[in-house]
Amino acid sequence: MGIFNQILSWIFNYYTLTLLACLLFSFSFQRRSLFWVRLILSVIVGYALMLLAERIPSVAIGGHKFSFRFLIAYVICAGILTVCFKQNWKEICFCLVAGCLVQHATSQIYMLVVTLLRAGGVAIVSHKLFEAGLSALLYPLAYLIFARRMRSNTLPFIHKGKLVILALLMMLLVYVSSYFVHSTVSWSVSSEAYLFVNLYDFVICLLCLCIQFNFFTEAKLKEENSVLEELLVRQGKQQQLSRENVEMINVKCHDLKKQIEVIRKMGDVNTRERDELLGNLEREVMIYDRVAKTGNDALDIVLTEKSMYCERHNIRFTYIVDNDKLSFLNAADVYSLFGNALENAIEYLETQPKSKRIVTLHAVGKGEILSISFENYCADTLEMKDGLPVSSKGDQLSHGFGLKSIRYIVEKYGGGMNVVAKNGVFAINIAIPISETK
Repeated sequence: MGIFNQILSWIFNYYTLTLLACLLFSFSFQRRSLFWVRLILSVIVGYALMLLAERIPSVAIGGHKFSFRFLIAYVICAGILTVCFKQNWKEICFCLVAGCLVQHATSQIYMLVVTLLRAGGVAIVSHKLFEAGLSALLYPLAYLIFARRMRSNTLPFIHKGKLVILALLMMLLVYVSSYFVHSTVSWSVSSEAYLFVNLYDFVICLLCLCIQFNFFTEAKLKEENSVLEELLVRQGKQQQLSRENVEMINVKCHDLKKQIEVIRKMGDVNTRERDELLGNLEREVMIYDRVAKTGNDALDIVLTEKSMYCERHNIRFTYIVDNDKLSFLNAADVYSLFGNALENAIEYLETQPKSKRIVTLHAVGKGEILSISFENYCADTLEMKDGLPVSSKGDQLSHGFGLKSIRYIVEKYGGGMNVVAKNGVFAINIAIPISETK
């Protein structure tokens, strides 16, 4: 039984339990290539480093001995997350803090239960096996309460430095206070005091997790409000464009009436002039072909407006839309997603030669996946950052909002987006699962 306990102690040590808790919060992370190979090798390297860490002597601080193995375990876990996932340091830190708090809270519950069992005279055959079983029970619960809330959006809201710093400070406070309290109060001094200390630690961990994810939710709501505010601004522009288009149509109708009246008076004379007027009349009538009739009201508005705008600015715009596959999308999301993508393309093409002003849209269903692609001519070499092109404009924030807004909407529906710029073509490729969002 001694050898069995030693094996369990080696497998289910502090490093392993902390890493497993951190991985609870990484389900929404984008994995690197050869993920499982990276994970297995990095875990093995981590075990080796932890064995070396055990040889580092403790340091006396204020009469209390402090071990570096906990700090080293955090650094190793952060390194493993960095090696295995394509996330920035803020997202890694957020995940690390949440995982460490879950592990620490679980550890306090374990000590609470052990203290109560010991007080009742109940012996535990294998403490490590009991701790591993308790972790297997509580970790899924932590996932359901906290980690699952991060799954649908791949952490687009943890880009605020203050959020990460605050989370790190909370974790530091918990561990420092816990270390000094536990080094002062032990089972041998007072079982009641020891029980209270464990309960105190657990409550503090739970409170810190709630605060951390409350900030996460708050940041998420602010981002959604920002999208709504941008949508309102764009709707104002939409109304202005609508008025301009109505005025344009009224002018065209007035001109048509005049031309029809002139043609009627011509009779069989001036055949050449009549043919010229008929040609003009035919071209004027073609404006009505720009009115989109996909069956999706929000998309019809966007396509009609952009088509008329492209017509006036010598931009060739073509689209193929499978309306049946768009019904699960919210109208505001349709307007924002398609409007932002087309507006960015049109804005760029207006600076290019007329022969290069081409933009295409395809939105079709492929099985249970909605596939959306936007393509336009692009002569520039773009620099990418976090999967999005870096703006060449002075106003980096407002120009980059369009693509960030598109990515936010796509990820809200559990989809993915890929931006590519090569061979003279700029493309936004989007895939959204239909079955999960109906």
